[in-house]
Amino acid sequence: MKFFKKAALLTIFLVASWLLSIGFQAVAPQEIDATKVSTIINPNPITIGGRSIASITPLFKPFKDMEIFVSEKENPGFKFTSVGGSWIEFSHDLQVEAEIRFETEGKWTSWIELEEEEDTLTPPNEGRRKYATAATNPAESFQYKFILHGDKVSSPIVKDIEWTFIRTVSFEKQENQKIGALADSAEIEKYAAYSMPSSKVVSRAEWGANESYRYVSDNSLDVELEYDEDFHAKYAEELQYSKIVEADENGDKYKWPLQYPEKVEKFIIHHTATTKNLDDPKQAIRDIYYYHAVKRGWGDIGYNYIVDQDGIVYEGRYGGEGVIGGHSGPGNHGSIGIAILGNFEEAPVPEKLFLPIGQFIYKKAQIHDINPLGTSMFRGKDMDNIFGHRDIMPTTCPGQYLYEKLPVIRALAAQDFTKKQKFVQDYDLQNSSEIYFIELNPEETREIIIKMENIGTKDWGTGTVLKFQQFDDFDGTVSFIGSENDTIAKMQEAVVKSGNTATFKFKIQSNKKSLNSSLNLSLLIDGKIKLKDALIIPLIVAQPIYKFDIVETKYPPKIMKIGEKFEGYVKLKNTGNVTWKKSGAWKIELREDQNSEFLAKKTKILATLTESNVKPEGIATFKLELKAPSKGGYYNEVFKPVIKDAVFISQNLSFETIVYEKDYDGALVAKTLVSEWEKGKIYTVSVKLRNVGSKPWNKKDLSVAFLKEKDLKINDLTLSPSEVKTGEVGEINFNAVVDADEDVGEKNMFLRPRLKDKAFLPLPVSITYTVVEEKLKEATESPDIRVKLSFPEDTQIPEITANGAFEIYSGSSLVTTLNAGSTAKVEVKDGKYQVKAEEIIFLKNEPIRFIPKSNSILQIKNFEHRPAWNLDLNDNEYRGILEVREVDGSLVVINELELESYLKGLGEVSNSELPEKIKAIAIAARTYAKYYIDVDEKFPGKPYNLDDDPNTSQKYLGYGFEKRSPNVSAAVDATYGKIVIYEGTLVKTPYFNQSDGTKTKSAKEVWNWDAPYLISVDDSYCDGTEFLGHGVGMSGCGTKGMAEQGFTYEEILKHYYTGIEISKSY
Repeated sequence: MKFFKKAALLTIFLVASWLLSIGFQAVAPQEIDATKVSTIINPNPITIGGRSIASITPLFKPFKDMEIFVSEKENPGFKFTSVGGSWIEFSHDLQVEAEIRFETEGKWTSWIELEEEEDTLTPPNEGRRKYATAATNPAESFQYKFILHGDKVSSPIVKDIEWTFIRTVSFEKQENQKIGALADSAEIEKYAAYSMPSSKVVSRAEWGANESYRYVSDNSLDVELEYDEDFHAKYAEELQYSKIVEADENGDKYKWPLQYPEKVEKFIIHHTATTKNLDDPKQAIRDIYYYHAVKRGWGDIGYNYIVDQDGIVYEGRYGGEGVIGGHSGPGNHGSIGIAILGNFEEAPVPEKLFLPIGQFIYKKAQIHDINPLGTSMFRGKDMDNIFGHRDIMPTTCPGQYLYEKLPVIRALAAQDFTKKQKFVQDYDLQNSSEIYFIELNPEETREIIIKMENIGTKDWGTGTVLKFQQFDDFDGTVSFIGSENDTIAKMQEAVVKSGNTATFKFKIQSNKKSLNSSLNLSLLIDGKIKLKDALIIPLIVAQPIYKFDIVETKYPPKIMKIGEKFEGYVKLKNTGNVTWKKSGAWKIELREDQNSEFLAKKTKILATLTESNVKPEGIATFKLELKAPSKGGYYNEVFKPVIKDAVFISQNLSFETIVYEKDYDGALVAKTLVSEWEKGKIYTVSVKLRNVGSKPWNKKDLSVAFLKEKDLKINDLTLSPSEVKTGEVGEINFNAVVDADEDVGEKNMFLRPRLKDKAFLPLPVSITYTVVEEKLKEATESPDIRVKLSFPEDTQIPEITANGAFEIYSGSSLVTTLNAGSTAKVEVKDGKYQVKAEEIIFLKNEPIRFIPKSNSILQIKNFEHRPAWNLDLNDNEYRGILEVREVDGSLVVINELELESYLKGLGEVSNSELPEKIKAIAIAARTYAKYYIDVDEKFPGKPYNLDDDPNTSQKYLGYGFEKRSPNVSAAVDATYGKIVIYEGTLVKTPYFNQSDGTKTKSAKEVWNWDAPYLISVDDSYCDGTEFLGHGVGMSGCGTKGMAEQGFTYEEILKHYYTGIEISKSY
């Protein structure tokens, strides 16, 4: 017989992106002793991009970073209370996340992170078999989600997916229950005798265990348990058995023999995946038992004990005290595994659980002579005697909220809270405070009341005080108000007679520094008699968290007259754990990065707190007292709460306002910056103007006066859109025809737009260009790029319109032409594209293309693509062509447009950044995009070059971003066609958010790329303290610092990309 149970590796994972349905084969439901079971099987492997290989040569046809698969809704035909799943992963050190959710009474639960176990005995080249269970209140349906993370050159594979629906019944409802006694019961009784009284632990019989699951079906079969030979050899001295029982007293063999270690040394804490507010913990335990014992073939449940959310403890693995369970792989032997029902990665631990868990462990620790506060060597490491599953295996179990409270459990497990015998000793006490731990938020002051019953025979008189032990880690973290030396409180009563209770009050104040320690209290009676019993109270000060939710805002109107005053407010909910204060060194303010134009006094501080302080979960009010600037124009005020140097984990706040002086007024936003015009060529000139007057502009009222070279011809003058409302950006386009005999040299052209024959700009718009001889060259114009948009392809039918006329094509064939404001819908039916336009339905075989006329802007009407910082905006407008086509069974929308226009719609850099930083980012983004147009495929075999997801490509937002980011557009124009090359070759130019302020990382270090231009370089211009992003290439934080110091974009690029040159590609 082999004696080591299969190792179980437990991992928990998180969340989301796009959905793909997966088909299953259903296995007919079975009824086992009235227990209902049904299994569904998905035989199809899933990978990123649907590919069947797991790795490819680096830098060749790379994968995208992530893909998410969500199953169809599955219904087993009966109400079930748990599911158990298994699948095989070929992960290649990449991450695979798994989540599930249940439908109960027509409503879906939230997604639940799974606690996974791994069969580590399978050779890695055969993949790893993963297992997981989750419990729920009775549910009728189920879905699951896999999130696959790639590294652009490799993808994990998930295959052979099975899910089993389970609803067990209690053994009281079963017949022929097989219950055997332990063989050699006298020998085993010494273990069982140590068990907690039945009133303290719910027995297997009480929670309804079907004991027949523990037995083999045929006693003639040999029982073998697999084990890892290398592991067993390495820790042979620790893995010795004091007893192995293979059968009961009747000779019936156990599937899983009862194994006992020579010594129990550790307690290992777990959590389980369950829905919130689980109604029937016994049901959940029976289901876990069934899955472990029957479905996985173990013959029993893996945990030694289970605790429900009321603190009730349930017997787990059969066999009495010390029996080895199957809960933590290498930690099974010599440990007691305690699982708490609940998911504590997402939800806090109910306070009522701590004392029963602590006291349960206290009694077990007494049996096995374990110091709950101590440590000892275990599997080659010095480990706490009470530790979490994650301490011995790569997993998040028992969840962050529970893991943080392990010091509380250790402290409670070190104390005896059982009632002592009274009136035996002269001086004795019983703690009657019911304070088991103290947890403070940063900067919190709390009064603590300690009550102690005098259970001695003598009175406690004046001078009785409560002492505390001062630890070094208290310095700078907590203080005790009114304490004197080591005296924390005086007894409130003058005398406390035998049988009465003494009261001690003190205040404790936390700082902004976190703490995980304990408060050790002792009683000094009459100022001279110190009792030996100490009261140990875990003391925790939480890490400061600065967060807020927007409750309500009253911002200035969209249109204001110069000098107009406005009073408004911003109301924010304090969702962190630090009290906000109106005054003092740590006061909170709403602040901009630069002096606000809306304040009479030039300052960055937009508003201060109205309330004197706002505690966590409270509502803060900031009054806005603003005055419109004296200069008309478009203003976008961006601000955020600031508390000294604290970082808020929330979005910025902002408002947009047009300040006007007169009815018709405009501001230059951007203009064409093509510097060289060849003889005989036609150039399209674009001038973008924002309407900052009080009245709209109409195309019929527009004219333009030109001051230009005599032979330069102007034609095709247009305004887009045909009406430009206050605050909107209009674009004046015209064609300039250079005469073939024009003299070479620098020229100037001035244009003055007019509305109703009146000029509305303060100065004419100047266009400077240089006439040159006609050149013969390749690629003179910006190439086109095709971008897959994140329109929800599986849930919606795209509805496309435009602000001007547009044509609809199927392939190269014209379908119809629509006017501004008309809408067309596209879907796939019976293998054909169905286009519905103005109540006419067209059925077509080729993909559908929407092509604008006269610079119209297309819009996906039903695409909700709003930035979190301003939900009034919706980035659903696009230049160029929109193509709707079926890809891998889903309808996707692709934006095809010029690369330069694409760059103007990229949200990779803020409009408020310094020009040289924006230019550097523009060149890096252009290079990155052109690399995937000319050199490589980002999405192999797909009909697009990039997508709009910043996690996989670049953050493309489209025309909406272009309209509100004139500085970005100007930087794109100023660097027109410029790219990064290395040794004459176009290269890929990664960039990231920030470094830790020391150095960037090399591509070799992060991705194992041999890229000499992507080596580690100094990044001291970045004031960051930690890496945000992959760390390779250009640092956004460092780029800002270099721009502030006066470096040019070319100097910035050559600093971060070693040995490169800047080249004009068109």
